[in-house]
Amino acid sequence: MSTTREEQRRQTRRRIYECALAIFRRDGVVACRTEDIANAAGISRGSFYFHFPTKEHVLLERMRETEDEIRAVIEQLPAEVGIDRVLAIEGAELLRGLGFESAPIAFFLAFVLVVAVANLFMGSASAKWAA
Repeated sequence: MSTTREEQRRQTRRRIYECALAIFRRDGVVACRTEDIANAAGISRGSFYFHFPTKEHVLLERMRETEDEIRAVIEQLPAEVGIDRVLAIEGAELLRGLGFESAPIAFFLAFVLVVAVANLFMGSASAKWAA
């Protein structure tokens, strides 16, 4: 496969991703249809499914990106900064960015996100914040 073709695929995937996130923010994840994402990205539904098996996989990719962003922030923090506070702030920003403004949903998802990310750092990185 040529480099140009690979780059086109990366660009298409990124366009799908960005269009999906914009629609999730505007309409909500549940109301969003894959057809909506495909139309916004200027592609066919088949092309959408080539890049993402489901619309939920777009969210998973966003969560992976957020995980990487959070990890980078945490690794730069001094030892005395509480990791729980950082995770809560970063989790809240992610949820707001995805359009989850409703308190019950936001609190539940923030809890799930904080627990999941905290579990990532229970290994060697947690020693950095040990008292």
